[in-house]
Amino acid sequence: MTNSNEHNMAQCWSKPNEPFLLNIAVDVHTNVYPKMLFGNPITEMEGEGR
Repeated sequence: MTNSNEHNMAQCWSKPNEPFLLNIAVDVHTNVYPKMLFGNPITEMEGEGR
């Protein structure tokens, strides 16, 4: 990570219960999708809170 990224992540975790906008770049050829359990609402991701 660059110093800028380290600084941003430190800022993010300094107040973990507050919202933080994190802008990341994902390559358009990367296959990315949320890991969801079948039948659960989109607000409940697999592994969350477990």
